[in-house]
Amino acid sequence: MARMDKPASASVKVRATQVGYYGEARRRVGDVFTLEDPKHFSAKWMERVDASTPEKITTGNEDLRRQHDEMLGRTGGKPTGAQGVLGDDE
Repeated sequence: MARMDKPASASVKVRATQVGYYGEARRRVGDVFTLEDPKHFSAKWMERVDASTPEKITTGNEDLRRQHDEMLGRTGGKPTGAQGVLGDDE
């Protein structure tokens, strides 16, 4: 009896809207990646993007750097409580 291969399903490119896991990898907000099967799509933390959108994976270090920069931006460039440290008074 001949083996019946399952027809290849069209892959779907998505962007993470929240942190999630796919393909044994953590996907962070803004990451763009391809689903192996359209059935894997989850509206809870993904949005579909155009197939021409470049893939983007954020590393842990990049995410920590982004969070750090956001915190500094909220405090005017200095960590809270750092005013007056080592002659930084203006």
